[in-house]
Amino acid sequence: MLARMSNEAIRERLLDTMARHRVFAHLSPHRLIALLESADVKTYEAGELVFEQFHPATTFYLLCDGAATEERQGADRTKPVRGVATNWPEAAVGWSGFLPPYRYGSTMRASEALTALCWSHEELASHFYADPELGICFYDLVLNSVGKAFDMFRRRRMQSSRVSFEPPPAGEEGARRPVVGRADSCLQRSAFFAAFDDDAIEALSGIAELESAAAGDCVVHQGQDTDGLLLLATGRCSLAFEDADEEGLRPFRRVRDRSAIVAGVPNADGEFRAEAGVWAETDCWFYRIPAEPLRQLQMRDPEFGRAFQHRLLMRIAGLIGAVELVQDEASAEPEVAAIVATLANNQARLPVTSNLFKVPYLLRNQLTVGNAFATMKHVEETGAYHERLLAAQCREMADNLAAEHAFYQAIVDVTDKVSSVDDSVTPEDARMLCDRLVTEAFEHLDCRVENLERIPERGGYIVVINHVACPEHYMLPNGYHFSFDTAFACSLIWQRRGLSAIRVVRESPGAEFGHNIFYRKLAPIIVPTIESGLQSMSDEEFKEKRREAGRRFGKEGKKVLDDGTPLLICPEGQSRPEAESPGPFHSGAFRLALDADCPIVPISLAGFGRRYKDGQLVATVCEPVRVPRETAGDTPALIDWIERFRNEFAAEVDKARETAREPARFG
Repeated sequence: MLARMSNEAIRERLLDTMARHRVFAHLSPHRLIALLESADVKTYEAGELVFEQFHPATTFYLLCDGAATEERQGADRTKPVRGVATNWPEAAVGWSGFLPPYRYGSTMRASEALTALCWSHEELASHFYADPELGICFYDLVLNSVGKAFDMFRRRRMQSSRVSFEPPPAGEEGARRPVVGRADSCLQRSAFFAAFDDDAIEALSGIAELESAAAGDCVVHQGQDTDGLLLLATGRCSLAFEDADEEGLRPFRRVRDRSAIVAGVPNADGEFRAEAGVWAETDCWFYRIPAEPLRQLQMRDPEFGRAFQHRLLMRIAGLIGAVELVQDEASAEPEVAAIVATLANNQARLPVTSNLFKVPYLLRNQLTVGNAFATMKHVEETGAYHERLLAAQCREMADNLAAEHAFYQAIVDVTDKVSSVDDSVTPEDARMLCDRLVTEAFEHLDCRVENLERIPERGGYIVVINHVACPEHYMLPNGYHFSFDTAFACSLIWQRRGLSAIRVVRESPGAEFGHNIFYRKLAPIIVPTIESGLQSMSDEEFKEKRREAGRRFGKEGKKVLDDGTPLLICPEGQSRPEAESPGPFHSGAFRLALDADCPIVPISLAGFGRRYKDGQLVATVCEPVRVPRETAGDTPALIDWIERFRNEFAAEVDKARETAREPARFG
């Protein structure tokens, strides 16, 4: 219908509609005159370019008729990423001109004939400076439109995401609730509120309401009225998108102890709603900034009100950047891919000097992951507001990488401290040190241990495990492949009984200096295996070496067990890929158990063959068993019993693998 009218008639009609818009209802008409008279009308044919990404955002548009579609440059910069269709009345387009560095965040093109009211951002800034309350009302109009765009991005994310979200479990009964700081200190630490002056912080503190939630509680459901902004004061929570039709949940983001707003998207009526469902992972405290007192505060101080609305627009811009990202990539580093995509989505609003651009490169090498987190923390503390929000989002996406890196650094520390203990330190003390440090290292990961009470009260027993090859990702800087599964099993024994087991380890080639230095301090029982690098020996020489090692193993092993010390043995004789473990068992551990008349404690392990950030590590202590006495001296009977035992043990390993498929939760 607008297409048949003259531009002047269109302009008059649109301005009349604008003047009657509900966001301006409480303003006298004369206050709108300058704003409306400075508006222009522009029309675009289908396919015509409205503006282009990265160009200076000089013009703001309110769509009146027609539709537009946006696209932006992707992370690989080879093909554009399609945005959502913008086709509702008073849709705000070009609003990134309100935000530094004042560049268009996407390319906008008319998808059908389009008519829009237009203002230069310079003119709008002049109007808002002269009448801050008018600016508040205009921002209400913009926020309502950008909120609709966020809803559309969220729906598209729900349709494309393949990852499900499981609400966190309830916390322990009677657990101590964390300490919460005063409202003013929490507000000052918040990236959202930190820019406001002391008077505004004091006023906001006066209206803040303190609330709590227990671990596992749903704090608010998606779309639910939040009566203002919800600020996390202390604790950790997860946000997930909720599908009302399918009752499905999709992960969105995690927030912890950083005075962050976790819920509160405004609309044109001054109300706030939750952008996603919020679940408390731990006991949490929240400060709610109620909507009505907040609105009154804005009206009493319109300059603060306009700055506050501007802050809200920046927050929704950050949410849109985060929701466009789907962390479902089937790559080895989905977290890095997610951060790359996030930075690509926001590159038009980041200065070229931003250190955030370094983060993906630093995350790709185990030795520089710590530098990546230091960079994100520095930007989060010192960057401009939008940079700080992005840094926080990137850090949340990389939470599991942070836990994994803390574990890796702890293992490096274990290796260094054990390898460098003074020669005056006894092997037993060195093993105790190792077990304690390994226990502390694994506390960074999500480890599930079942039936720990089955570990016997006294020593003098043999622990057998399925021996899983170490993931290449965790190779130490000196080329040493740390044996995580044996170290973890030893730490369980130490945790439960305060005893440090002696390990039976393979003889290693001389080139494995890291392996040799480490184990020399622990005084293990050493046996040659096919992994020992003894290819220069003839078959007969190797067999003789194995026979001699077997006699020594039996003698040393029996002495260890008679002394009441646990012995850890991997009966497969070599490490294997997790899918192939447990392989066939050698008989040495079982012959020793017969000779020493001691029980065997099987521990089934799962999750140790892949990146530890990608799921749980599972250890199940199985029922202790004894090798039947009647198999002594009867090799066929013993081999038959070992095979039945291996099959039963393999079934326990399969159960552990099912559990290990669950996603990891990091503290």
